[in-house]
Order: sequence, then C-alpha cells, then structure tokens
Amino acid sequence: MKEQILILFFLIFIEKTKCSFWNEIPSRCIYDRTTLFSCWNTTFTHPIPLFNDLTYTLQNHYVQIRNSYFQLSLNDLFVHVGSNIESLELINNTFSSLLSFNEDEKIYFRLLQSLQIHDEKSLQWFQLNTSYFPQLIKLDLSYNQFTNDKKLLFNQQYFPFLKYLNLSHNQLQSIDNLTGNCLNRIESLILSFNKLNQFQSLIFLDLSSTLIKQLFSITLLPRLEIFLCYYCQQIPMIEYEKFLLNCSQSHNYLILDLTETNINSLKLFNPYIKCIKDLTFNNQHLIDSISAQDLLFSTNLQNIQMRTIDKIDYIHLNVYDRLKSIDFSYNMNLKYVSLHLMSDYTYLQRLILSHTTVKDFSVNFNNTIQKFLHIDIIDMSYSRLETLYFLKYLTFYTLDVSYNRLKIIDINQINFHHGMYELTLMNLLNLSSNEMEFIKINWNNESPHTIDLSQNNLQSIELHGQSTYTLLLNENSNLSLTPITFNIDLPLLQYLDLDSIHIDSF
Repeated sequence: MKEQILILFFLIFIEKTKCSFWNEIPSRCIYDRTTLFSCWNTTFTHPIPLFNDLTYTLQNHYVQIRNSYFQLSLNDLFVHVGSNIESLELINNTFSSLLSFNEDEKIYFRLLQSLQIHDEKSLQWFQLNTSYFPQLIKLDLSYNQFTNDKKLLFNQQYFPFLKYLNLSHNQLQSIDNLTGNCLNRIESLILSFNKLNQFQSLIFLDLSSTLIKQLFSITLLPRLEIFLCYYCQQIPMIEYEKFLLNCSQSHNYLILDLTETNINSLKLFNPYIKCIKDLTFNNQHLIDSISAQDLLFSTNLQNIQMRTIDKIDYIHLNVYDRLKSIDFSYNMNLKYVSLHLMSDYTYLQRLILSHTTVKDFSVNFNNTIQKFLHIDIIDMSYSRLETLYFLKYLTFYTLDVSYNRLKIIDINQINFHHGMYELTLMNLLNLSSNEMEFIKINWNNESPHTIDLSQNNLQSIELHGQSTYTLLLNENSNLSLTPITFNIDLPLLQYLDLDSIHIDSF
C-alpha cells in the first residue's frame, strides 16, 4: 500500500513538473499576446502549447528562439504550434546529447513564410528539412557549417513557393549536393563566404527564360566559354557587372547572348570588353547610342549583333583586326554608322545594316595606315541611303543597297590595288528598287561580276569596269539605249537584261 501511494505521488509530481514550464511565460521569454514570441537562454523541456487562454493562442506569430537548450526534438517542440507560425528564427541553439532524432517525423508549417536557422552543428535544419512548407518564400540557412557530405534537398513537393535561399557562410566546396526541382523557381541564391573555389569544367551555361535574379562571379567559372541569358528579365544590371568583374582571370574569351534583358546601356561592357569574343545584344531598350568611347578596347571581339533596339540613333564602333561580323539590322531609329579602324590588318566578313533608317555610312582610317577596308558581304538594304560615297574606300564581294533612296550616283573613279583581297571574287552589286535616275561609276580595274540596277527610274547610265559579266536593267522604262544616255564599257559582259523596257525607248 505504501509503495502504491509513493508511486501515485511520484506521478502527480511528474505531471505538475510537466505543466509547470508553461504555467507562465518563462523569465527569458517574451510573449506580447498578439504577434511576437521570443526566447533566449532558455531550457526547453516540453512542447510549446496552444495556450488554453485564448489571449495566449500562438497564431500567425513571429517566433524567435536564440541561444537556448533543447531537451526535446524540434518536431516535438513545435508539434502543437508549427501550423500557426508565420515567421520562425532558430539561432545558435543546442540539444541534449541524449536526444535521438527521427528523420521521418514531419511538421506541417501551414503559414510559415520566412525561416532562418543558424546552427554550428547543422542539427536544427536536418530535423526540419523533411517537413512541409507550403507557403515558405524565404529560407536563410547561413552559418550552419554545411559541407558537401550531406545532400541539401529542396523539392517542390515540400517548398512549392520558395524564391529566396541563403547558403552563405557555410563550408560548401561545390554545389553538387544542392539538389531538388524547386531550384528552378528560386530567384535569389546566395553562396557567398563558402569554400567554393570554382566550377572547374563548366564551359556552357544557359540561364535563358529563367526567373533567376542573381549571377555567380565569373571567377567561379574559369573555363566558361558560352553564357546564354536571353529573356532574363529579372536580373538587374548590377548583377552583370558582378558576373563580369575580374573576367580577365578567365581562361577563355566569352560568347555572350543577352537578348531581351534589362540592360539599358552598352557602357556596362566597357570595362570588360577585352574578355568578350561574341556579343549578341538584341531586343533591348538602350537609353543612349554608341560613341567612339564605348567598347574602346574590344581587341578580342569577333562578332557583334545588336538588332531591334528602339532608341539607338548612331553607332561609332571601334574595329580591331579580330572582328569579323557586325550586325546592326532592324534598328529602326539608327541613322548613322561609322567604323573606326584600330588596326592595319582589319578585314570584315560581314556587315549587316539592313532594315534601318541609316542615311550615311563612313569608315575612319585615322588610327591606321590603311586606305581601303575590305568586307566580304555588305547588306544595307531597306534603309535610307542617298549616296554611295563610301564605295571609294570599300572593297567587297557582295554589296546589297536595294530599297534605299538612291537617285543620282556619280563616283568618278575607284582605284584599288590590283588583286587586293582577291577582287576577282567581287560577285554582286545590288542597286535595285531605288528610284535612281542617273548612275556613273568608274572602276579602274576589277568590277562586280553582277550589277543589278533593276526597278529604278534610270534615264542615264555610265559604267566602266573590267570584270562584270551580268547587268540587270529590267523595269527601267525611262531608259533610252542611245550613246548619250547609255554608255557602258564592260568588255566581259555576257548577259544584259532589258526586260520590260518599252519599245519606244530604243
């Protein structure tokens, strides 16, 4: 009988002890009965209850626990209140060494939107990482001493709305253990102050059409060659600066495709242009045009494409000997283009200025001993050219200036050194659909193999050249084949098209 009484008293004592922790708010805890529950330097032995008194109901609260000691697991601690917490901070807390954790236990954090966990032993996160976070947006896991020994799994099943993930100040050497399909939705990923050295083998990186808002420093990508980020609408300009900073340390020159991004000034690339080999920069909203001070040291640039840019008015482009292709087409406000040669060995394969409002084009030879520039293919069709004065210092294989505003062409003499740039391959000069009334061009030696003057209003024509085989004059109803108006000295001419010229014009 005495033994039973002792056991009864012992059970009553245990029950009172169990309840006494929450009979009142512990001395190092604050509960304002509305939003905040905060504890520091507190020993937790029992789960946090939903208080019986409605004024103490923990609901939609900001919960903060710092520098405290747990004699129970976090799953047990929050078993009653986890579904009602909106913001949770667990900072530098420790656990009893006698505790064993069940990784299969889960809590349904129904309202939680922000979670911050700092823990030198990583024990807090690895107790909660299998729980459900249907509303979680911001997750801060900095200062947790994470290494690559354990996986950091973030599946959309458990984190459907996660957008911010902070893994800074850990011990990660790579991101190989960072997995989960919800990473596709993350907008901000912070990896600073880890032991990340570099992604040794990454050559190709494509972030196109993603919601990502931050970029890695290129120092982490020493072998990167190609970076594609078209339709990256969420990345601010400063992130591209961070990405390209110290790009001179990279092993390769970069191929960049930044079509339709938030970059509003090409001046962004001025400090880093030496690192860039190919630059594609289409569908932008630039706030200024391109001056001779922009891209000043583009010594390694091989290709540049800037298309469909609304506000660009003029372009002064510095051209070094490695540059091969220039495409500024479909810029409907582009009126003037000037190429500033910066090398004595410049040779372009392609220049595209079609579908613009270009009225004038020039080449500046001030920084070179050259007097001529060779370009294999020149397309200036569908523009607003009124003169071909630039032909005096250009050689080409193909020149298309159709659908412009050319009316009178009078170039008295074009002198090229014999055989310069294999001028015998000069294939086509297309001047069709220009409303031209008069044309006079005198090539002293090689001339284009095909000259297309069709669909104009020619009344007089004078051409002199040594290597033209085909001349197209169809759809020139005002042209008369008389010695006064028709003077052609093309000794190798094999084909002449006079289709649709009226009979009475003979």
